[in-house]
Formats: sequence, structure tokens, C-alpha cells
Amino acid sequence: MSSLIPKIYDRLKYQLLHLNDLDRERIFVVGLSRTGTTSTHKALEMLGYKSFHMPPMFHVSTQGKLELDWQWWLNKYDAFSDIPVTRFFVELDHKFPQAKFIQTVRDKDAWLESCRKHFSVPASGSWQVLRQEMYGTDLFEENAFLEAYDYHHSRIQNYFEGRSDFMTFNVGEGDGWDKLCSFLGKDIPNSDFPKANVKNYPSPKQ
Repeated sequence: MSSLIPKIYDRLKYQLLHLNDLDRERIFVVGLSRTGTTSTHKALEMLGYKSFHMPPMFHVSTQGKLELDWQWWLNKYDAFSDIPVTRFFVELDHKFPQAKFIQTVRDKDAWLESCRKHFSVPASGSWQVLRQEMYGTDLFEENAFLEAYDYHHSRIQNYFEGRSDFMTFNVGEGDGWDKLCSFLGKDIPNSDFPKANVKNYPSPKQ
């Protein structure tokens, strides 16, 4: 019973009192899957952020369309990453005026090869709808994924052009603590930059 009290308090605080802390800085990693989002997520955790990878911040409407669904408990996190975030980056930018955005990118050939292996099993439910909307297909198709990569890269770059609260981050090309910490105003940790789910990456610049 005692374990329910903090949960009830949080729900009351965020739902009834509407204390959503919309002006608190949050970090949104708006890269496609397999572009270093997991590495960046782990790096943010090492910097002290409470980070959520692949947050379920969406639902499918009765019309079959994806809609942002920012549930009360998501306010307990500081950083978010992967395609649910990428799908709703415009809505999140409007909702959180103090947020910073990081677009993770990767060499196309390496990205395609990683996607070929990763997207070999179909998704289900709302996650299938998300995958189809983001990539044009549920399972890997090279042409569809190439079009999706170019579309999202161009759209995000054009949207954030000239803004100081946005940066492009390429773990595969050596971006690491130096660039990330400079952008976030954090001290560089005395540890290697994490490299999750990636192989044959060069050592990130420190």
C-alpha cells in the first residue's frame, strides 16, 4: 500500500494541479532508429539526465492516425530518444519552449546495413503504425528506407536551421563528449563515450 502513495501523489501533481514543468529544459534526440540514438541515450544518462529510450508517447486515433500522447508520468524524465520523438518533434518543440534537440545521423550505407538486420521482424499494434509512417513499410525495404532517411534529415535540418538549441550529432564520424557536453553546458566525464548497438565505429573525439 505504501508503494502506491508516491504514484498517487505524482498523478495528482501532474494531472490535477497541472504542474507539467513545461519551462524545464528537456533533451529530445530526433534521429531515426540505428543512427546512434541508443548511444546518445546512454551518454545522457551518464551526464545525469533521466533518459527514456523509445518512449510510448503516442497513440493511434479512431481515424487510424498517430497522435502525440504525453502521459503525466513522462514529466519525470529529462531526455527522450528514437522514432517516437522524431515523429513528433514539431509538437514537442511547441510544447516545451526550453527544450534542446539533437539529430543523430549516420553514414547511409552503414545505416542501411544496420536497418536490414534490425527491421527483419514485424512490429505490432501502434508500433507497427509508427514504423509504417516513419519508413513507409513495416519490414526493411531499401528504397523506402533511403527515401525516409533523406526526407527526415532534410525536414529536420530545414525546421531547425539557424537555431542554437539544435545540433547534428554523428557518433560514427567521431562525435562524442566534447561536442555533446559543449552543446549541453556539461563537464566532460572521465570515461569513454558509450557506443551501443554499433560496430566498427571509430573512437569518438574527446
